[in-house]
Amino acid sequence: MALSLLEWFGSDLGEHNAVVDAARINSACPFIGVTCDKPKVDGIPSGACSVVTPSGERVVICPNRMYADNYRVLSDVARIAFGADVRVIHPDAAAQHDGNEVVAFGHRFGRELRLPGVRGRRGYFVDWILAHLNRDGALEDFVALEIQTIDTTGNYGDAIRALR
Repeated sequence: MALSLLEWFGSDLGEHNAVVDAARINSACPFIGVTCDKPKVDGIPSGACSVVTPSGERVVICPNRMYADNYRVLSDVARIAFGADVRVIHPDAAAQHDGNEVVAFGHRFGRELRLPGVRGRRGYFVDWILAHLNRDGALEDFVALEIQTIDTTGNYGDAIRALR
């Protein structure tokens, strides 16, 4: 099944300007500010962010696409879970807090944390743990998140080659 690309290196295919063109030339992910780590096509990062299926459905296929606006999805979830005044911080910044911090552990924020198993079963990993600290720095509460995009079984390699 052939898939049509919708976004390539963070922008619609027809969009061209200095920033967009530089991202494509440098294989840069505009959402997290690193080299694209999407599976390679002919040894080069594909840059595929989202596609359109033959039925016309628009599908996000890269998890990094979900981290736009400085990982805003984490802040949105933290505010829903812990209140409007919380701030999401990197684990390295957890030493200084006032009780309104939520420490994010996951993708490029420390590492994924293992959740414990129950009744002798092995634990498992989730993409993110958002840990709300109280004023004393102790864990007040936490939320586990899985960031899901759709893995496609279709092929967009020909579209990538044509764009290059």
